[in-house]
Amino acid sequence: MKYKLNVKRDVDVDGYDDLVSYILNLPYGFRFDEDGNHVKGYDSMKELRADLKYIEKCECKECEAYLKKTPINFKHNAPVNPMFLGAQPARNGQDY
Repeated sequence: MKYKLNVKRDVDVDGYDDLVSYILNLPYGFRFDEDGNHVKGYDSMKELRADLKYIEKCECKECEAYLKKTPINFKHNAPVNPMFLGAQPARNGQDY
């Protein structure tokens, strides 16, 4: 599986005037090979596009759980966010 850049979906433009930066948010299943991160910032789109060759398939617990649509089971037993499982917010204004 090879990553294909979708600027509208994956790139956030941050800043104003001439101080603009670009943040690449990789979708589940992809990561940067050098550090294993899923998000990285860039000063220019040229720099961002040059780094696309360093993106590889990710097999971390979070990506695997999302792609399989199963809850994440971390070692520290943190509760799973019900919104991750498709739960809808309660009508009384509470989060879940």
